[in-house]
Amino acid sequence: MVIRTFWFVVFAASCAAVAWVGSVEAASARRPNFLFVLADNLGKDWIGCYGADGGHTPQIDQLAASGVRFERCYTTAYCSTTRVELLTGRYGFRTGWTTHHDAAIYGGGGLDPQREKTFAHLLRSAGYATCITGKWQVNDLYAEPDALARHGFDEHLVWTGAMVGQGTADERYQASLSAGRALESRYWDPVVFRNGERMELRGKFGPDVYLEYLEEFMTRHRDESFLAYYATPLVHVPTVTTPLSPNAAAPEREQFVGMLSYLDQQIGRLVETLDRLGLRENTVLVFVTDNGSPARLGGSIAGVPVRGGLGTLVESGIDVPLIVNCPGRIPSGQVSKALVDCSDFLPTLLELAQVGLPHDIALDGRSFARLLTGGETAPRSWIFTEYAHERVVRDQRYKLFSSGKLYDLVDDPSEKMDLASSVVPEMIAVRNRLQAVLDGLPPDAKLPFEPRSQSAFKLRGN
Repeated sequence: MVIRTFWFVVFAASCAAVAWVGSVEAASARRPNFLFVLADNLGKDWIGCYGADGGHTPQIDQLAASGVRFERCYTTAYCSTTRVELLTGRYGFRTGWTTHHDAAIYGGGGLDPQREKTFAHLLRSAGYATCITGKWQVNDLYAEPDALARHGFDEHLVWTGAMVGQGTADERYQASLSAGRALESRYWDPVVFRNGERMELRGKFGPDVYLEYLEEFMTRHRDESFLAYYATPLVHVPTVTTPLSPNAAAPEREQFVGMLSYLDQQIGRLVETLDRLGLRENTVLVFVTDNGSPARLGGSIAGVPVRGGLGTLVESGIDVPLIVNCPGRIPSGQVSKALVDCSDFLPTLLELAQVGLPHDIALDGRSFARLLTGGETAPRSWIFTEYAHERVVRDQRYKLFSSGKLYDLVDDPSEKMDLASSVVPEMIAVRNRLQAVLDGLPPDAKLPFEPRSQSAFKLRGN
């Protein structure tokens, strides 16, 4: 009986392996679809599969269990700088976006499609249908209503983050100085642009509107290759009620948890939609966040509170969750220690789509497509980020700031012991090696405008 059971298990496992290989071969015969989900201001300290307490993310955790969870993914410290880097595959020192700039709030300039090409632009040029929904803050759509089309998106339904009022972002900002600042809503009663048309959606919850638009786009394009980019505003403050957590009197942290749970529910709904449309096996679903959690709303891991790192270059601010899932192409249950940063998304999507890299653009990203499918690839030896005048480079263990601070992230993950002055030969060698990386990077390019954001104003002392 034991022998018979053993061979039955072997036979079942073999059948499962053959079935998976067969599904991979079938999916590989077509170009993959992409469903790219970018969450807002959410660190590992809230995601269960990264050890977070509370059990708030069962759908995201299941996505990781049936796909690839990356342990090391660097973004930048703020929203706009991360978004420009992941869209373009280029570090801030090339694009000039080294400091947070809220184009939709303050005006002054935006992401220029004449200067930069996004992954949407390159995929659309290769025949993909492209769509973005959710948050877009790197252009003032009141002044540039065709910006998203020029960046490569066939269709859009987005909240821009503009201030309440009339005119361009700059005119709204100037008017707000005396009247008080208030943003158009991204959550309840959202104000959005749908393919260039401004709409006020009374009685609606923004994340529902964005998700429904994305589902409708995927349904219409189910028989062709598509890129569906959901830049969800969840879980950015201000905290709000949701249809599943309607208590307006709840404390801020409780509302934040409700927003996180709603984001998780939306991830589950997107997976169900892909299943219903018969697209699950051939759709690469990417879940990543733009930076860490707000300091006052940090979660906890294994019972230890984590201070959120939003706006800083500590690990809780820039080392974020990254999960990639596609049952027909990517083996399940993988945990990767490979070094990835947000410049790597553009070349990865292009390689998966079998689209060549542009020859006239200096890219910093490196594709991790083969890591997803189990192939061989030369691993990155370092990843990089910067904010304003400070740069950071790290390898699998050590992290060096351009200011000279050096940390051992294995023995000192909270970055409390600066090893900059260490005379231990090993530390001197580490410092010299990482410093050589920093020394080899070019100076920051200049934007044709001064960044405008609360962070930028503070850095300039105004």
